[in-house]
Amino acid sequence: RDKGAIQKNSKVGSVDFVTYGNSASLSLTPSPEEALAQREDGAVAFGKDARPWQPQNPPSFGQVGGMLGFSRSSFNRQSSDTAVGSAEATNNMAPGVTLLGEIWVTQEWTFHAKLKQAIIPIDNSKSTPSELNQSLTYYEAAAGYTFRFGPYLWSPNVEPYFGMFYYRLYTDNSSPTVFTTMQYSGMKLGVRGSTPIDPTGIYGVGGDFSMANTPFFKPGVKETPAPSGESAKGSVVQFGIFGYKRVGERIKIQAALDFEMFSATFSTPSGPNPATSSSHRHLTLSGGVIYMF
Repeated sequence: RDKGAIQKNSKVGSVDFVTYGNSASLSLTPSPEEALAQREDGAVAFGKDARPWQPQNPPSFGQVGGMLGFSRSSFNRQSSDTAVGSAEATNNMAPGVTLLGEIWVTQEWTFHAKLKQAIIPIDNSKSTPSELNQSLTYYEAAAGYTFRFGPYLWSPNVEPYFGMFYYRLYTDNSSPTVFTTMQYSGMKLGVRGSTPIDPTGIYGVGGDFSMANTPFFKPGVKETPAPSGESAKGSVVQFGIFGYKRVGERIKIQAALDFEMFSATFSTPSGPNPATSSSHRHLTLSGGVIYMF
């Protein structure tokens, strides 16, 4: 007859009246916790087919994302040709889009993919027409091995990686030719990493560095409509920093500042537009959303 007087493994003493403290009550009025379903908002919070909330499982397969940014692009061409000579061009606000993807093959091995497209119009004071349209296309595929300094996905980590890349900057024809369409491709080596900067892991920073001018990996250089010289030697350097904020277990927003340098030197200038060297520089500020699954 007494609430909670007899329970499993309890000892039964003499049959006598039970005295309860202030923390216990025999009232039939439900406690505040028991009366949640009777609240005014109970139909919303505790309505039909309500289920207990459970935390979302952390991502375990990979991630995809998109970044929108603007680049400051500079182009330099050193030439001994008296008809055209050396030339420079700059665009301070070139729009571009970057798509990112990762597949976490194991806890350590990761496959990366990147696609970048940009439109870069430049002024042409050396020939006709006076403005040239350029389009940038960049592809990358890489595999990396992650060293994680903690048990969680967001723990500090460092990842050396290697992969292949393809860079092509198409340029309109001009008369006489000043800037040519340049293409770089080959193997690259790099390292990336990130770390949270607050105890909750909501905010974090990271960086990425890669190059394709090592003694073992030299990028190939292709030029159209005609090469500027013989025995072209290419060099590629890319690095950047980024910061992110978690807005959920599977979504984060990210901002990045990237620097890229693609250059080529020619041992012997030749062709209709001879040159000793050519270089492209891109400084890009971008932001976007990344979804992990």
